[in-house]
Amino acid sequence: MPAPAREEHSSIDESAEDIAFQRKYLAMESSRAYNAFAFSAESKGISIDSSAISCPCLVIKAVSCDDDDRRGRLTAEHLRAEYKGLWNTTHTGVLIGQRYMESAADIVGWLKGLQNNIMSKLGD
Repeated sequence: MPAPAREEHSSIDESAEDIAFQRKYLAMESSRAYNAFAFSAESKGISIDSSAISCPCLVIKAVSCDDDDRRGRLTAEHLRAEYKGLWNTTHTGVLIGQRYMESAADIVGWLKGLQNNIMSKLGD
């Protein structure tokens, strides 16, 4: 199954090279996602048993509207996770595009905060 069709050759946070990468390499991801979410008797979706997650979590979401932000916050709440919405970006932009470094910096900052919290608890 091909990756989702894209009319544009660039976006607010994706270069032409990012979109070319997406077209070339995301067909496998696209096929798996389609099979998981296709409306059929065999489709089970992708469920997450949040009770099985015992470590701190961070949800990073590409956000282009209030509904995206709400879904990200609900996902974080379900996972008992912290949330970071990156506004005016795309999913690909966050993962491999022009906003990649911003999301990576957010992850590093979150990890440093987690480390500081653990260290302060050990000092108590």
